[in-house]
Amino acid sequence: MPLALLFALLFFAVNLSAAPLHLGSDISFHYYEDREGGLTFEQFRQLPLSDLTETDHIRSFGYTHSAFWVRFSLPETLFLGGDRWLKLGPNFLDRLTLYYREAGPHNVWTKHEAGDLSTTPRGEIDYRFPVFILPALKTSTSRQESGYEVIIRVESTSAVMLNASLWQPAEFSQHATSDSSFWSFYFGLAFISSALALILAVLLQHRLLWTIFLFSLTSILVACVEGYIAWIWGDIGLRLQHYLTSILTLLAYTSLLWMCTEAINIKKHLPRTKKFIMLTVAGNLLLQTSIPFDFYGLAIKAQGIILITSALIFTGAVFLFWKKEKPHPLYLILGLSPLVYMICAVLALLSLYGLIPFERTIYVAWQYIVLVNMALVLGLATSKILEENRQAREKALMARELRLEREANHHQRQFIGMVSHEFRTPLSIISATLQNLQLLPCDQQVAVRYNKIQRATNRLVQLTDNCLADARLEGTIVSLQTEAINLTSLLLEISSTIEQSEQHQLELSWHGHRLSTGESIPDITTIADRAMLRIALSNLVDNALKYSPSGIILIDISLSVKQITISITDQGPGVPADQADLIFKRYLRLPSAVSTNAMGTGLGLYIARQVARSHGGDLCLATYSPQGCCFELTLPH
Repeated sequence: MPLALLFALLFFAVNLSAAPLHLGSDISFHYYEDREGGLTFEQFRQLPLSDLTETDHIRSFGYTHSAFWVRFSLPETLFLGGDRWLKLGPNFLDRLTLYYREAGPHNVWTKHEAGDLSTTPRGEIDYRFPVFILPALKTSTSRQESGYEVIIRVESTSAVMLNASLWQPAEFSQHATSDSSFWSFYFGLAFISSALALILAVLLQHRLLWTIFLFSLTSILVACVEGYIAWIWGDIGLRLQHYLTSILTLLAYTSLLWMCTEAINIKKHLPRTKKFIMLTVAGNLLLQTSIPFDFYGLAIKAQGIILITSALIFTGAVFLFWKKEKPHPLYLILGLSPLVYMICAVLALLSLYGLIPFERTIYVAWQYIVLVNMALVLGLATSKILEENRQAREKALMARELRLEREANHHQRQFIGMVSHEFRTPLSIISATLQNLQLLPCDQQVAVRYNKIQRATNRLVQLTDNCLADARLEGTIVSLQTEAINLTSLLLEISSTIEQSEQHQLELSWHGHRLSTGESIPDITTIADRAMLRIALSNLVDNALKYSPSGIILIDISLSVKQITISITDQGPGVPADQADLIFKRYLRLPSAVSTNAMGTGLGLYIARQVARSHGGDLCLATYSPQGCCFELTLPH
């Protein structure tokens, strides 16, 4: 809707403007190129008409250091209604000198100067373009000499061209009013867009919003071209307008390309294209050095090459991105904007170089593209920000749910730990009572039942210990009650459960050397939490017994300068290779383990590894095969 209103106002403003007489299409003229720029007014007047070139359309002579002289006549019939106002442009001309007189060899020439580098008033009318009053003609005795002779000298470091039009005062006033109304609306929207982009960029610190603000400065270039800078700030504004026009002309495409690159997040989807685009942006920024070093025309040519190449590559990249990702259609429209800008800019360049006829529609088209792109990108940026805010809310909600889940898990573990602690006392009483009962004389059948009750009690004690250990290991910082313990003695104490088994045999080794009868493992002292380390080692021994129907359980201890290594090897069915990384997960039991009918909760290996790591060591599955597994528990020495 805003864009439709903008173009409607443009159409309205153009159609309200009365039709003036334009130099070229309505008034033919002759021109001459002064390559050295040293030709004086009198010298030009002495040139024969045959040395001049005649044309009947607006001419742009390109980016050249030459000065151009233009000569034409205005017949008396144009002044029958009174004065006429001569409007000259464009505003980016450095120097523009107007000479005119009533036709006749003895009439005096009137001289006026204008241009960005002129030190004299811009014109005889307070307006944003130089406007000069050609008074109504006096009564002439010779009808053949009636009218005005006009000579204009044009010189500029930018494109050299002349866009002149002759107006009736009332028609010009009507045109100026409608035209100024339109541009007031234009710059009002541009100011609002720029201010909004800047505020959002400062508040949200989003790189896309900073590029939008940078591109919005192109509206200042439009203000320079339309003469508002010099019109508002007077003599200071003239020089400012002169340099801003050059700077912002080179900056406009750079900022547009950068803005579009950030808008579609091309770094994420096409990183190589992003690198090329940023190199293009950097190269284009270097062209700013052309302004003080006086090769601005060459810089414009270089920018044209950069513009065409990068626009085509960028547009192709956008199509690939759109085809692959299928994003919102706005992304595709935005991706085409550098190409549209490039087409308008190339046509404008061809026009300014005089290779195609000058058309004001082409000349000002990019001015509207500036506003359209800003509105489009601001809409897209707002959409992206809203989407990011929605995702942020979802993340916050997810974080809250995770926090609640962690709290519930914490309370659950606390409850399990509390219940396990309460179980510990009656289990100890049951175990002690069983031991006393086993000391009494009884028949074989009763003894077997006592052994079954003892094994069940030991199983409950181990499960209780694992639950208590799991509750203690819940926090990120585990509080260990460390002391100096005899690791050899602890290990032999735990290994006694193997000796109680009728199907298993215990073998000990020291540094891989199996100990014979009478040999023993040297005492090894370490600093550890005795209760926690006992649980970890008991779990490993219990695992070896559960998953080995029968056979030898080998326990090896080795000692190095930095660590103690305890290896426990069984002769069970082993662990499948694709499941080796899963056995240490909490509450997870492998299908192969379930098929053996071995009892368990899936906490044993998880607790053992956590205990080892809390002591600065680790637990790993060193070897595994269908003939058995070897677990290695390491502790710092």
